[in-house]
Amino acid sequence: RYPLGVRYAAAQGISRIDSKKALELLDEIEAGKIYGATKNDKEAKAESGPVWDYWLATAYLIGTNETDRTRSLLIEALQKGSDVARAIALNRLGQMSAEEFKKQLDSVRNDPEINVRLEVLSFLSSHVDESAIIVLGEYLGDDQPRVREKARNELLKIADNAEQRPIVEREVSKALKGEKWWQVEQALIAATSLGMK
Repeated sequence: RYPLGVRYAAAQGISRIDSKKALELLDEIEAGKIYGATKNDKEAKAESGPVWDYWLATAYLIGTNETDRTRSLLIEALQKGSDVARAIALNRLGQMSAEEFKKQLDSVRNDPEINVRLEVLSFLSSHVDESAIIVLGEYLGDDQPRVREKARNELLKIADNAEQRPIVEREVSKALKGEKWWQVEQALIAATSLGMK
């Protein structure tokens, strides 16, 4: 019966200090023993108390406890959850399994929720390879300033690596020919920062 913010904080906290208990609570939520929204988005019968976001609570409780079940639940949260739940689930998945995150990349990289795209951006920035640089280059054309500016800054950091710099310059050059003025703007700032000729 505590406010929702307190309940989510409790779910997040218990996943950090006692993963076994967190998974037991997850079982109770799935079984409808803890009142709130059920997995099927039907409101559970309860005497009182706020209805909470099932997928958000699930993502918080899972933490980074990797099992087949928790991976499956996070992937389901990415498909069915609210904007906030999808962002948290993606964050958890990235901490849990880089390989699984990469499998989900195509379905989340253009998510309409800015925080989901920012999670993708953060993940790619810490798991750099050519395909990550390509996606970061595409993000220079994102419609949200926070995303495109972060993408530019991450590309500039990656360019400090002599092996990666030619790939970054190639993607910046592509963005310079983009049709969106804000994409060209970010590419121009990046090209100037890199001293590209």
